Amino acid sequence: NNEANYSNMLAYLGYEKDSYTVFAEVLRVEDDLNLANSLNRASINANRRQSDADGDFTNLTTDAYRIGGDFALSDDWTLKAEYTDRATDSNGYAGFSGVWSGSTTVETLSPRLVGNIGIAGGDILVTSGIDLQESDYQSEYTGADSEQKLTDFYAQAIVPVAEKMNMTIGGRYSELKETDN
Repeated sequence: NNEANYSNMLAYLGYEKDSYTVFAEVLRVEDDLNLANSLNRASINANRRQSDADGDFTNLTTDAYRIGGDFALSDDWTLKAEYTDRATDSNGYAGFSGVWSGSTTVETLSPRLVGNIGIAGGDILVTSGIDLQESDYQSEYTGADSEQKLTDFYAQAIVPVAEKMNMTIGGRYSELKETDN
């Protein structure tokens, strides 16, 4: 028990030009795990490596697709963005609960603006953006079916205050909306 069988496959394609870059990425992760189950204190004291869960397992398969890039708006400012679509399917067996399965999907869009503002002591590095994420979770075992929408606005500045010394200031506002279906 507690044996793991894990594989991870990634394909990436990118293209660069003077004023922009683009990329596409595909990822697959397969994670199969035999479970050892929990032990009570007496069993741990007798032999913490034992298991009474012969046949318990959990298997996860995740597929993710990501595209993005950046576009130079000027010598000092760049617009960057990524879109990600990820799906995880899970299933397993546990002696106390039986067979179970579930799925999670997540879509994310993350545009941001990155730039330099020249001042007497150097350049202020500014990053500002928004993260939009929609998630859906379903569990056959618990009957859960929920959706989440997360919106984040953020900004950060790295300001030179002296030679070899910077100050970082920033903020983030997040809003979460959840729906149980």
